Amino acid sequence: MIARLLISLLLTVLLPSVGSGLSVSPAPLPEGLFRAGVTQPQGPEGPRMDVAGMEAALRQDGGRDSVRMAAVDAKMAEYLSVIEAESATFKQGECDFMISAAGDTLTRSHIAQKLYDHYLNSKVMGDEAVAIYLYDNWFAPGKVRFDDDIDLLNARVFADFNRRSLIGMSAPELELEDIPGRKAVFPASGRQTVLFFYDSSCSKCNMTAILLRYLLQEDDWNLDFCAVYTGTDRSAWESFVSEQLDFDAPGVRIFNLWDPELASDFQRKYGVLSTPALFLIDHYGVITGRRLDPVALKQLLLIGSARQRLDELCPIGSKVPDLRINGKRIRRYRYLVFYTEGCMRCEKELSSLPRGRRILKVNMDEILSTDRALAQKLFESFDLSVMPFIVRLDCRGRVKEKYISFVKK
Repeated sequence: MIARLLISLLLTVLLPSVGSGLSVSPAPLPEGLFRAGVTQPQGPEGPRMDVAGMEAALRQDGGRDSVRMAAVDAKMAEYLSVIEAESATFKQGECDFMISAAGDTLTRSHIAQKLYDHYLNSKVMGDEAVAIYLYDNWFAPGKVRFDDDIDLLNARVFADFNRRSLIGMSAPELELEDIPGRKAVFPASGRQTVLFFYDSSCSKCNMTAILLRYLLQEDDWNLDFCAVYTGTDRSAWESFVSEQLDFDAPGVRIFNLWDPELASDFQRKYGVLSTPALFLIDHYGVITGRRLDPVALKQLLLIGSARQRLDELCPIGSKVPDLRINGKRIRRYRYLVFYTEGCMRCEKELSSLPRGRRILKVNMDEILSTDRALAQKLFESFDLSVMPFIVRLDCRGRVKEKYISFVKK
């Protein structure tokens, strides 16, 4: 596993200080990684040491030698860049491993703080979930400590104000009021929603509102735009709406809202500690974008449009095409498992497949290299944008279920 590679990287730095005469050559990070949704290292991983050996080295070293800890930080940063494209859940597990591998409290705390700062300030959307995980599971229980109690307080505030609006969560409902004084619950079910929190005195909010207006007017997005004023000055709110948010856009329903009494608790539900704050919620009511700017929002909207078109491939109830893969007719199988080599999620799914069922495993790398025409037909028939892709068929070759996972949660 990638995580175990970190042990040899750390020991490369730490072992020379033990005085045992041991010398470990640096284990190079794998080059030319093939990404298909996730990354898996290829090729030799270099010399390894067990966790006990690493703990002993860290204990004897004292764990806080500034030169060596700086080198550890550099190696850790290099490793974190390798797993950047992985899911938040995967990163959480790797953080647990890295922190636990250290044998003394000071070193564990140092590594935990570095990881927390990295994921708190990461530009990768969704990484803040890892920072909250680290606070909940390491800092809050006292297993590791921040250098400053103020940092612990800040981490607690960040976790409390953001844990309910993370990527993949159901969007918290808010009862808000429009300008005429009518109250309604947002976001509305069945509609994709852009949620924009702003303040009239915020210069960045003004610029964001202008960019959002241009963005929403340039295409038929078919969504709700909920602009939520976070202040209490009705006159300032109405003036801002008149100047910045009074526009029409094709396919867009526009709602100008506020909550001067803070009864909806929108600050805590959506982590609105500063403005602007921009979220994207899909038509299922799930948060798909947070901490966005208008450029990132447009990218997600375009991806969502493409995603919708891909979802329309092999719809539930339709027959899969009558194709043969390596001489095997795909309609005769109950499960089709499309995968690619060098994909961690694919390997987990393949190792979790149930026995005794008619399952056809489809190696897309092999098909792409041997039968381009067949590969083209498969891409035109199934959503293979991210693998593994697993579909369940009935006895007549009709789609019963798709986007299946056999990995136990």
